[in-house]
Amino acid sequence: MPTPVRLSHGLWVRSTEVSQGEYRALLAEAPVATRTERLPDGREVPCASWEGHDLVDDALPVACVSWWDAVRFANLSSVADGLRPSYHLQLREDGSLSVRWDRDADGWRLPTEAEWEWAARGAGEAQAWAGAEARETICSHANVRDRSAPEAWGNEVGCADGVAVLGPVGSLEPNALGLYDMIGNVSEWTWDVYADRPDGEQIDPSGAEAGPHRVFRGGGWNQVARPVAARYADRPSGAGLNLGFRLVRSR
Repeated sequence: MPTPVRLSHGLWVRSTEVSQGEYRALLAEAPVATRTERLPDGREVPCASWEGHDLVDDALPVACVSWWDAVRFANLSSVADGLRPSYHLQLREDGSLSVRWDRDADGWRLPTEAEWEWAARGAGEAQAWAGAEARETICSHANVRDRSAPEAWGNEVGCADGVAVLGPVGSLEPNALGLYDMIGNVSEWTWDVYADRPDGEQIDPSGAEAGPHRVFRGGGWNQVARPVAARYADRPSGAGLNLGFRLVRSR
């Protein structure tokens, strides 16, 4: 059963996922250019390319970023825009980092899982495919697994837009709020620690107090289209070819 959720505050949402150009402007180098991803079969593959396709371009969404990368970028974006950073980062004695969300800050941050779904559905409307009326029309809104790369994906294919890998941010149709790529292109980190959804109506939920995994949502370029409600999680140090983020601000 779906969990009813109510948000008690307004929200500014960036219309596109953070691009490699935006990331590079603040941090000099986008991780996709230098990192590798370990696949489930143990292979290490470069984030810079896939099956002969170049994944490095300022117009493409940043990928191969961890949750920690996203939190740091949010703070740097806040400082650059003259805003109060949303996160306090502290180095523990064991060398690990802790993070605390300052909910009174006006700076950029990751959305909560509930905020992300509200935005993806078009301000709470029943848009299961983030703008598209049905799965059959999702290809105009989402850069998902493409028929141009059958040798990579086997028989389970998706759209036929000719974009086999990452596509430029904001290049497909937006949802009802004018937000692009809410499903497809890259999945997006959220603030929340992963937990089973509780019963009953929730007001401004923000995940569990503690746990080993953070939630990401949306689905990526190498997956078949999944509905807005689909949930995923990984350790905050995890990073992948189809994992990026977008930023929001409370208002």
